[in-house]
Amino acid sequence: MILSESQIERWRSLYDEFQADAQQVDYFKQLDDRRLVARQEMVAFLNSYLTDQINSTQFKQTFDTQTRKNWNCFGFKGMSGAMFLNKLVNHIPDSNELSEQLRSVLRVPDTVHDGQKKMRAFFQFVEGLISSNQATKQQIQPARTPFFVSAWWHLQSTELWPVFYPRTRQSLELDGLYVSTEDPINDYFTFRETYVSLAKALGITSWDLEHLFVWEMGQNTDVAGPGDEYKHTPPTMINTGNADQFDWANVHQASAKKGTPVPQKEEENNHVASGHTHIQWLLAKIGQRLGCKVWIASNDQHRAWEGERLGDLSINALPPLWMDPEFQKTISLIDILWLKNAVGKGAANIVAAFEIEHTTSIYSGLLRMSDLVTSFPAIGFPLYIVTPQARLDSVRHELSRPTFQVLELHKKCGFFSEEQLIKEADNIMKWAASPSAIEKLASRVEDVEG
Repeated sequence: MILSESQIERWRSLYDEFQADAQQVDYFKQLDDRRLVARQEMVAFLNSYLTDQINSTQFKQTFDTQTRKNWNCFGFKGMSGAMFLNKLVNHIPDSNELSEQLRSVLRVPDTVHDGQKKMRAFFQFVEGLISSNQATKQQIQPARTPFFVSAWWHLQSTELWPVFYPRTRQSLELDGLYVSTEDPINDYFTFRETYVSLAKALGITSWDLEHLFVWEMGQNTDVAGPGDEYKHTPPTMINTGNADQFDWANVHQASAKKGTPVPQKEEENNHVASGHTHIQWLLAKIGQRLGCKVWIASNDQHRAWEGERLGDLSINALPPLWMDPEFQKTISLIDILWLKNAVGKGAANIVAAFEIEHTTSIYSGLLRMSDLVTSFPAIGFPLYIVTPQARLDSVRHELSRPTFQVLELHKKCGFFSEEQLIKEADNIMKWAASPSAIEKLASRVEDVEG
C-alpha cells in the first residue's frame, strides 16, 4: 500500500493531537499494561490447544469465560470472537475435523501468502458445512472468520497481524484508505496492508495506531454510528452491537482506584456538546444583527441553546451560491455561513464561513477549509476557525504545516477563541457597522520559510 504524503500528514497530525491529550494517553497506557499480561496468558493457552493438551470444548469454555474477565481488554468476547467459537463447537458435528481445522488456521502464518491460504481454507471449510446441510449460515456465519482468526494471529505477532476491528476499518474506509468488497478474506488482507503501511509510515506500534483510531473516532462526532457509541471516547464500555470492540470497564475502574482522571460522564459530554451549540447560536445571532442571513449546517439545526432551536435562526435552504454543484455541497457542511444577496441577482454571496472546533480534531476542520480552497481557489470570503483558548496553539501549529502553507490556507483562514467571541459579542452587536468587524478578533499565521 502506497500512502500519499497528504494522507500520512493527516494521520501524523492527528497522532500529535492524540499524544497531547494526556488523560487519554494515560488511559490507553493502562489498557496496554493489562494487554501485555493477558496476551502472554492467551498465547500460552493457545499453545496448549495447538499441542493437543486440551480439546476444542475446553478451548471454547476457557476462552468464553476469560474474555469476560481477565482477558476482556481486547474485545474478543463478542459475536465474532468467543461467541463465534461457541457456535462452531456447538453446531459443527465432526469435532475432530473442527479441531484439525482450528489448529491449522490459528497458528500464526509465516508469510502473507501462507496466511491467505490458511484463512481461505478455513472459510471454505465453514462454507462447505453450510452447503452440505451440516449446519446453517445463521448458526456458524463464515463471514466472521477474518476477525476471529486475525485476533489469534495478532496475539502471536502483534505488529504484523492487526485485528479486523469493524470500527477501525470503518475509519480507514471513511478516509479513503480501504474499500470493502463481497469477499471477507480479501478484505482482511487489503485492510492489513493498509494498516501495517500506515503504522510504519507514522513510526508507531500497532496498538498505538489502534488507539489513535478509537480516539479519532471519538473526536469526530460526525463519524459515530447509530447511538454515537464513539462520542467523546473512551466511554466506560463501547457498545457496538454485533461489532466486536473494546471492553473498557476494568480500565475505567482501575483509573478510579488510582485517583487518575476517568473518561467524561454523560453530563460532562452534554456540556461539551452544548459548548459547540452555544458558539453556533452566538455566531448566528451576531450574523443576523450585522444584516446577514445565516445558514447553519443541517445536521446541527435540531440543537437548541437558551431554549432557542438553531434551525429557527437558519434560512430553510441554502440558496444558489456558485454554478458548481460540488461547491454547493461542500460549503453546506460548514458550521456557520453568513450570507448577503448579490445586487441584482437571485443568488447569494458568502460574507464569512466559520468552523467551530470545540472537541473535534483541528486538522479535520482545516481539511474541510482546504478542500474548499483546493477546489475553488477563487473564493474571496474569509474563513474562520473558532476554538477554545487552550487549542489556539494547535491551530497555529496546523496552519504552519507545509500541507496548508502550499495552499496558502493560512492567508485565507483566520482564527479566534470561543472565550474572546463570548466576551466581545455584546460590543460587536451594539457597535459594529458591518460583518467585517469580526475580523478584528482574528489572528493569522505568517508564511513559514523552508
